[in-house]
Amino acid sequence: MKKYIITSAVLFAFALTQKSSLKAQAFETGSNIISAGYGAPNLNKALFKIYEDENDYALKGYGPIHLKYEHAVSDRIGLGLSINHVASSISYKDISNYNYKLKYSSTKFNARVNIHFARSDVFDAYWGLGVGYGTSSSKWITNDPDDLNVSFKNPIAIGLESTLGARYFFSENIGMYAEVGFAKSIVQGGLSFKI
Repeated sequence: MKKYIITSAVLFAFALTQKSSLKAQAFETGSNIISAGYGAPNLNKALFKIYEDENDYALKGYGPIHLKYEHAVSDRIGLGLSINHVASSISYKDISNYNYKLKYSSTKFNARVNIHFARSDVFDAYWGLGVGYGTSSSKWITNDPDDLNVSFKNPIAIGLESTLGARYFFSENIGMYAEVGFAKSIVQGGLSFKI
């Protein structure tokens, strides 16, 4: 029996070392990773909330939503695309039953480079920098005949982002990510998928 336990332990240890040597790195040359996440805070929604609390305003909003694609051109450098979107609105009905609504939305499409500095089989830490096209608009909408509907688009159509992030893969192809920095939100997190 003792010989059987020792043989089983040796075989088990050998199997573990074989499995770990065959397992891929969390980030390696040729990897393709798609990430989808949600961020906080939605700064415009937070600003609109000041008015919602003190008056009878209706507040809506979502995001920031983050979608990312990254291709590993080396074990340390990844190139990809980042799309970030946020929207919010606040509306009010006055005593004459006229409706007033202020809407805001913003989307950024950034080319992105990630520099990976700490890696293992399941963990991947990186710094990301993105630059590209950004659009944002605000609209004032009302059915009041004495007021005007107005829309404004930001004339500076530039998107920028810089974040520090990490991924943890709990299976070969599925993991989670978290980032802090500036990319439509201060913090964000979600799921990552190797494809």
